[in-house]
Amino acid sequence: MTYHILPRAIFFDWDGTLVDSYSFLHSAHSHTHAHFNMGAFSLEAFKIYFGKQRDEIFKGIYGKKHEEARMCFDAFVQEHHVTNINPMSGAKELLDYIQESGIISGIVSNKKSSFIKDEIAYFGWDKYFSSIIGSGDASKDKPAADPLLFALSQVGVEAHQKDIWYVGDTQTDIDCAQNSACASIFIQQEQEILENTYPFLIVENCLGLHEFLLQCVKK
Repeated sequence: MTYHILPRAIFFDWDGTLVDSYSFLHSAHSHTHAHFNMGAFSLEAFKIYFGKQRDEIFKGIYGKKHEEARMCFDAFVQEHHVTNINPMSGAKELLDYIQESGIISGIVSNKKSSFIKDEIAYFGWDKYFSSIIGSGDASKDKPAADPLLFALSQVGVEAHQKDIWYVGDTQTDIDCAQNSACASIFIQQEQEILENTYPFLIVENCLGLHEFLLQCVKK
């Protein structure tokens, strides 16, 4: 694919895209399972829910106990999350390049924005993001277009532009971008690309996206 124009704005999912939090979030759900004496919660079982809407996750896993489960889960995350996640390889270098290139950047996630902001502050990444939208900040969470459109409105960028990129690692992220008529960038990591899924671009990781952006400005 030939593409020689840098995007006007790039918005990112958070967990699994810029930060490696999979094991920690699984631990938080395992802690919540133990609270309810629900037995072990396998990584495979958690994988089904990773990246989905917060309501869908808690109602799907905990049923009628979902409200109590949220409180238990959030208390565990609040206490432990900042020091139990790590940036993805190449994430900081990617964000540095985006900032140096004058590209607007933001976060659109189904994680609570208060948690995201704490983690961003811990990494010293506050300077990178003009908008941070988390679960419940818009009228609907991903995969609906609402949170990405809300983020766009915060930075004064018109929606429905193919020079607006949304970067994520799940089907939920691809759907959010496409529902917003923005370009979907899929961070594949070690996943198989889903059937009948047609993102604008597939890259392996943050390093791959960084390299693609560098290629955009080469003549």
